[in-house]
Amino acid sequence: MASDPSTPARSGLWNDAWWRLRRNRLAIAAGIVLALLVVLALLAPSLSAYQLEQVDWSLTRLATPPGFANGHWFGTDSNGRDLFVRVWYGTRISLLVALLIRLLTMQRNFALLSPCCTLFSV
Repeated sequence: MASDPSTPARSGLWNDAWWRLRRNRLAIAAGIVLALLVVLALLAPSLSAYQLEQVDWSLTRLATPPGFANGHWFGTDSNGRDLFVRVWYGTRISLLVALLIRLLTMQRNFALLSPCCTLFSV
């Protein structure tokens, strides 16, 4: 059988998977967005001058709308805490929960499949 000249020679399962992933533009875009979310979740709180529980008492009203003039990009809540920092700390927690659930699901699936694999092994 002659090889198709439009597809490169793939010598393994991982090379084939990588080649298919590179051709899927939507998967690449989703990976870039996910990587951007992870980087922002890790770095964004350090970009702000405010800590997670810090109250900005210099405001005339504690609940301020979003704006760059007062230094609160997403505004503040009714207690005067910066919402930008709080959103990114929440994003950290959400990503950590998603990662842990994914790892537990993978572990559970491997545990369920291992008896089947040993039964049908040659």
